[in-house]
Amino acid sequence: VYYDADGTEHIVPGDSLVSMNAFGFRPIFFAQLRERFRNFVEQHADSATAEFHLPTGIQELIDARQARMRVVPTRDRWCGVTYPEDKPRVVRMIRELVAAGRYPERLWT
Repeated sequence: VYYDADGTEHIVPGDSLVSMNAFGFRPIFFAQLRERFRNFVEQHADSATAEFHLPTGIQELIDARQARMRVVPTRDRWCGVTYPEDKPRVVRMIRELVAAGRYPERLWT
């Protein structure tokens, strides 16, 4: 479910594609994004809360036909981490994946 600006509720079908902000980039992308980031910094230099959202920069490059994106669908579950209180749920989910043999116990070995 999501709500638009006027508060209208919208039901999102379970098979909808969504972005989990997991991206893979070629080196050229960073050069392309650099100018957009410079502009952002100039426009928001006095703001302590302004954020440069990567999906926005990507969309601007796509709209300008300077980049393309390929969507890779998956049936895996999403596990978002935004707030400190998310940690116990994420730790539990990773432990379940390790126990099922779907995720390595030691990632950096």
